[in-house]
Amino acid sequence: MKPSSRASVFHLSAAIVLAGTLLPAFAAAPPQIETLSPAVSEALKGMASEEFATREKAQKDIQSALAQQIKALLSTGNPETQSRLVSLMEFNDGLSRWAIEVLKLPNDARQAQLTWGTQPQTLDMIAKLYSTHSAQRIEGIKLLAKDDGAQAGVVFGRLLEDDMRAVYIAAMEAVWDRKPSEPLVNALFNRAVDSGLGVQGQPNNTAVMVAFRGRNLGPTYENMNRPTLDSNIAAEVLMNYKTPLLVEKLKSALNRIDEQLSDDNPHAAARAWSFLPSTEPVRNLYKLAENSQSRELIPVLLKLANSRVLTRSSGSMNAEKYFWSNRTAPLATVIQIVGQDAKDYKMKRLSTMNSTWVSPTEAEEDATLKKFNEWWVKNSEKFGIETAAARAQITTQPAATRPTDDLDTPVLPPGVIILPAPAGKNVLKLQIQLRGNGINGGIVETKEIPEDDAQKEPAKNEPKEPHKKKEPEKK
Repeated sequence: MKPSSRASVFHLSAAIVLAGTLLPAFAAAPPQIETLSPAVSEALKGMASEEFATREKAQKDIQSALAQQIKALLSTGNPETQSRLVSLMEFNDGLSRWAIEVLKLPNDARQAQLTWGTQPQTLDMIAKLYSTHSAQRIEGIKLLAKDDGAQAGVVFGRLLEDDMRAVYIAAMEAVWDRKPSEPLVNALFNRAVDSGLGVQGQPNNTAVMVAFRGRNLGPTYENMNRPTLDSNIAAEVLMNYKTPLLVEKLKSALNRIDEQLSDDNPHAAARAWSFLPSTEPVRNLYKLAENSQSRELIPVLLKLANSRVLTRSSGSMNAEKYFWSNRTAPLATVIQIVGQDAKDYKMKRLSTMNSTWVSPTEAEEDATLKKFNEWWVKNSEKFGIETAAARAQITTQPAATRPTDDLDTPVLPPGVIILPAPAGKNVLKLQIQLRGNGINGGIVETKEIPEDDAQKEPAKNEPKEPHKKKEPEKK
């Protein structure tokens, strides 16, 4: 079938959407569209009327025209025609969804997208990209990848944030070698960092309660996709780009973390857990910052490296000690950007913890920070920063009291509750449970109770020592 005959269906649905509803109320009448019937063109004019009743009537007239055309199309009894009509209706369905997206664009961007998308050689691809079938959409993505124009980039930007996982993954693969553009970088950075930065747990899905004859059947989730899902893949694509378009976004995200951690609000310690590299969006952020090698990030990274210590984590892995805090990642990142070797500062990535930067101990991290600050004061002028300004950048903030030092009033992230261990133990253990994430936390602090304060009575489940008979005193 020729493109012109296919487009005839489009003219009475998607085209009406674009030509009619994009007009604001009381706007001037739309220009005459030659491919529409006089009655439909007249109705489009009525949709711009100052009278509400006239606008309502015009909209119903167009709805009726659409229904009548569909009725006429489906009235054929020829099997071959019916088969092709199914394909045409699916084609029109995809174009209508694209048209709705185009309506959201500013006027200039809308016209540019319309001019590109309504070309005969583009129509089939657009219909596939906006199909309801993932296989067709992926086929459309492969076709779109062959177009290196700006308008194709705009569509890729929307596909990268699609709800359908197979679609946005295919789009990320298709743009791997594409020249970076704002729509691509914005969409990828949103998935890699922005959508999950500072989010506690999983974002809520849209739940709809389902009932049958008054019986509550529970919620069903309309959108199970999480914006941060596959954020590491989006970060991988951005690292492959190495584009200066990222620098301002990186600075903005790092400054958001600084605002949270430098806040004197007593809840700052609880919020700090959301901005640690143990969360994937923050881990992506520091990887992207290091990969960018941008000197513009040095000031905010220095500020974060010298900020208050609000969170700590330590332990041992394969008989090797590790420690990290909210200072560790920014400190390691700025060391890399200025060309220093992290090994000289006894810092390394721990592969068993998603390549998180660590120091051997807290004391070693304090020594590393002091050593780097001294190096920075001596060498800052090489980076265009005067010595006096460099000194001002490295004012180390005092370490905050550990939230677990006071077991009576611990400060924990929102959504975390404390459950005491069963009674009858000589060691008091505090356990955390992350509600809603399906994750049971481990012990966050252990405190020895002096033997004198231990419970004298054994627990019910513990066996009692056998009772000994009192021997008579010897005379």
